[in-house]
Amino acid sequence: MIKNIVIEESISKDLLVVDEYEFEDIAAEFINCEEYMNLSLESHHGTQRLKHSFKVAKGTYIIAKSLGLDYKSATRAAFLHDFFFNDNFPEDIKSIKRSKEHPKQALLNSQKYFNINEKEADAILNHMYPLTPTRPKTLEGTTLSLVDKGVAIQEYILSLGTRKTKNTINQLNKKLIKSR
Repeated sequence: MIKNIVIEESISKDLLVVDEYEFEDIAAEFINCEEYMNLSLESHHGTQRLKHSFKVAKGTYIIAKSLGLDYKSATRAAFLHDFFFNDNFPEDIKSIKRSKEHPKQALLNSQKYFNINEKEADAILNHMYPLTPTRPKTLEGTTLSLVDKGVAIQEYILSLGTRKTKNTINQLNKKLIKSR
């Protein structure tokens, strides 16, 4: 019985309560910007760029808050890290070059539509490190960079599964049509 009390006390001290309303308050600024919401029309890692940005922002919020960082700046930067549009780049630009160049465009768009502080600007500009030459200068920027990579890997793996499922369904449909 005493052992359980110690475990429960230890656990409760380390638990982070994520305030959904606080996250939504941070998100509201971006949701209310029509240009930002147009990211829902852009594809990214097999999903909408808007959905990707929200996933990265949520993960960054949770981790930055749990580490006692400036989670508001980290979360704002996460919302804005991919605030660019495919038509910002020539069609023939290769994927790797776009990966290196899009942080600059995301920062320009962010500064055009929102008030960005230095910490947020650094995080947006350097979230693609090591593809970009400089790493984030802050733990908030490093958190964003790592969460972005984790979410991108997850989305890529899920998109492979979706493609495989679609291919399987197409093959089954072809067999059904042939068997008629």
